[in-house]
Amino acid sequence: MSYKTIEVTEKPGVWIVCLNRPRKYNAYDMDMYTEIRDVLHSANDEPSVKALILTGKGKYFSSGNDLSNFLQVDVSNKQQMLEFAQQSGDMLYEFVDAFIRFKKILIGAVNGPAVGIGVSSLALFDLVYSVSDATFLTPFMALGQSPEACSSLRFYELMGPRATEMLVLGKKFSAQDALESNLVHKV
Repeated sequence: MSYKTIEVTEKPGVWIVCLNRPRKYNAYDMDMYTEIRDVLHSANDEPSVKALILTGKGKYFSSGNDLSNFLQVDVSNKQQMLEFAQQSGDMLYEFVDAFIRFKKILIGAVNGPAVGIGVSSLALFDLVYSVSDATFLTPFMALGQSPEACSSLRFYELMGPRATEMLVLGKKFSAQDALESNLVHKV
């Protein structure tokens, strides 16, 4: 299968999915959300797949949402705004649901800075490995957004009170901070 925003390498028992928008620091656009959802469904249905690894191409794991997604909407058109909000909400629901329903081992290989959805989705993985110079940032409050991908629940389960530092205060965590907070399993 051919993808626009990800690369999928099939090895015996393992699919390696690489976020492939390095010029945009692997920011999630609508296509990337859909393609990751679809590849998770495909890997889930493929008996030979035992695990899936998600990583990023280039310097970033992911810079989060591609904010140009939101420039596609005429803010003076209330109906268009409502339709975009509904479509975006449905897409995010399906994306997160694909992670939750994934029955195989899901491994995050954080190869560089992770922001927003690039961080919040990590709480849905079975294992997360990180390079030592990676950073983890969830700027939701600064952007006037709410945390996504079940992070308002999963972060507290994994990280305890440190979750507040990341989700509410927007503190940037180092790889070592993420390891000590149980977001990352090994650096």
